[in-house]
Amino acid sequence: MEKGLLMLMKNMRNKKKLASLEGFHKIYSGMQEIFDELFDYTIITSYEKDTIQYKNKIFIPKNILSSSFCYYPGLYRYLKNNNFDILHIRPYYRPYSLTALFYSILNKKKIFITEEQRNDPHNTFENIIFQIYLFFLRPLINIKVHKVISLTKPSYEYLKKKGFKKLVCIPITYEPKISTKEVNNKQQKLKIICVARFEWLKAHHILIKAINHIIKNNKLAKKDIEVNLVGEGILMKDMEKLCKKLNISDIINFKGKIQNKRLDNYYQKHNIFVLSSVSDPIGMVVFEAMSNGLPAIVSSNTGAKGSVHDDKNGYVFKNKDYKDLAEKILLMKNPNKRQKFGEESIKILKENHNPGKIKNKYRDALEE
Repeated sequence: MEKGLLMLMKNMRNKKKLASLEGFHKIYSGMQEIFDELFDYTIITSYEKDTIQYKNKIFIPKNILSSSFCYYPGLYRYLKNNNFDILHIRPYYRPYSLTALFYSILNKKKIFITEEQRNDPHNTFENIIFQIYLFFLRPLINIKVHKVISLTKPSYEYLKKKGFKKLVCIPITYEPKISTKEVNNKQQKLKIICVARFEWLKAHHILIKAINHIIKNNKLAKKDIEVNLVGEGILMKDMEKLCKKLNISDIINFKGKIQNKRLDNYYQKHNIFVLSSVSDPIGMVVFEAMSNGLPAIVSSNTGAKGSVHDDKNGYVFKNKDYKDLAEKILLMKNPNKRQKFGEESIKILKENHNPGKIKNKYRDALEE
């Protein structure tokens, strides 16, 4: 036992010190586990609830203009005192990220960025200011940052178009919940599930209009289709009213929030997953559905579309186009096809989102 403890202490001493800046969505949980395994890992954040199982330093943020543009007082001194070997920042444009960037330059430390979304503000004036800011920031990042790691193919293409260099795409980790043998999508009835908060970006109205289009044009009878919407949010009542107005309340059900421990089993009672978001950086629910053996239909503005392969495990429909979504749903009428696509979802996760493979990709990217 003493020998094992000594070996553990030796390994800890040999590990480089890595600090990640900012709180993280659950999409980063797999990456955090990898970093904790490879490095002496610390998270620097203002979101204490995101860092329970890791060493962390909590800062009280100070806003500049808005809450999305903030800095951490005392951050440079903290980095200097702890002498981190490697710094990880997300997102790249916030003032605390600039502090870390300047620290890495002045102290000759390695720094890398991870990103999963477009960062252009929706407001025209704010977008102009952001592009000017980016014009000066991008050359510094391209020269001094070791790697810019994108978590999705759409994000990779966006960053490439914006002129970022040293890009590499490393997907998130996600393991299947069931085996291919356990996939069961052969029910005759189309049973569609959507898991998303009722907010404007999730665009439930597009899915509802697609279902109405299918019924109104006699592509399917009501008895042959059922849609279950899981989630809560301020637009839920509006979507219920829309269903009543279109006379499809009898086939579209609002299920509210379902606890995570029950959600996997609920996914498996369906045979198609649909996410109609007009903008979604990743869309973790797509991976949740795939891990439970479902084919997926997602909008072209969803980050997870890189794991939805047309006519293999689902379809990507044109963003905001409910008629195109309706066509894609109708392509899934065949039970044998849904079964094959669901099995392919499991295979894609095993091949492209395997934690062991992703760990090696991070190791290779950061050791170059």
